Amino acid sequence: MDKKTLELLYKSLDEPLTELEKKSLNKLKEKFPRLIEEEKQILAMRQNLKSSKVESFPPYFAERVMKKLDPAAGKHQQIDFFDALMTAFRPVAIATSMAIVGLLIYNFSTGNLSSLETILGVPEFKIENIAYAIQ
Repeated sequence: MDKKTLELLYKSLDEPLTELEKKSLNKLKEKFPRLIEEEKQILAMRQNLKSSKVESFPPYFAERVMKKLDPAAGKHQQIDFFDALMTAFRPVAIATSMAIVGLLIYNFSTGNLSSLETILGVPEFKIENIAYAIQ
């Protein structure tokens, strides 16, 4: 059975055929008994589809989809992502700050950290030093 034969069969189920098409289809049915079985299967499938329960989307489905597709909604989702990131790293930041404070207290108690240079490891700049460095 070729594609044209099946198209003719489907056309016969959907709309009226011309006399020539009817004769051609009847000859094909005589020649190919499988075509009659195919027609019965198609009719049975269509009947099942007609009698089946129509399932639809829940209420406001289209509005929810459009809201998700809205570019402004994407910005809101991006903000939510950064909020989630901040929430995830807040405990890490607090623990790190506590560790830094602890190390500073330890350094003050054990060493000679009397100047900003020894605490930060950066030499203090005086105006004389800056003027000398520029020349």
